[in-house]
Amino acid sequence: MANAAVASNMAERLIELGGILPDRIRLIPAPGTATIEDLVHANAHTSPLRQLVDHTLVEKAVGFYSSVVALTIAALLRTFIAPRKLGVLSGPDGMFRLISAQSEQYQS
Repeated sequence: MANAAVASNMAERLIELGGILPDRIRLIPAPGTATIEDLVHANAHTSPLRQLVDHTLVEKAVGFYSSVVALTIAALLRTFIAPRKLGVLSGPDGMFRLISAQSEQYQS
């Protein structure tokens, strides 16, 4: 768990997660203990969608502004990806996993 061991309280945890609003954090499973299996289960059985950030389930931000920004970025990416046949582009419902060299050391 990358940051869960660092935060000593919820206020610090919110800062580590990028200063998000507290009501976006899911408390079950406890912040800092969630797994990919928890994420898959939550997204299959509850709404709104969640994402897994440093072993914490966080509701995805939803709103007009974020939707406009996402669509603009997607349009730009598509004009780059499609002609080069680099793969597919997914919307906000598409789940993917980012792995960095730092995060791999925390995989069990």
